[in-house]
Amino acid sequence: MKARLHAVLASDETASWQALRLPTLVLSARQDELVPPSETRRMLALRPGCQHVALHGPHGLLQAEPEATARAIAAFVAQLV
Repeated sequence: MKARLHAVLASDETASWQALRLPTLVLSARQDELVPPSETRRMLALRPGCQHVALHGPHGLLQAEPEATARAIAAFVAQLV
């Protein structure tokens, strides 16, 4: 786990993130102790037009809050159709 965290922290995907040309949903966890809110704000600033949904829960929303996460994703996809 420690090696994986170091690899994630060493990675810079800024250019790839900015180059995306498709609708994007950013999910964040309000009680996330691994990814600070400043990183979510940074991601949103790099990609104007992204949709952001902050859900109650810790890091790992898919496991911790699967139903709320699924609803947020479904609502995002529904507006694309």
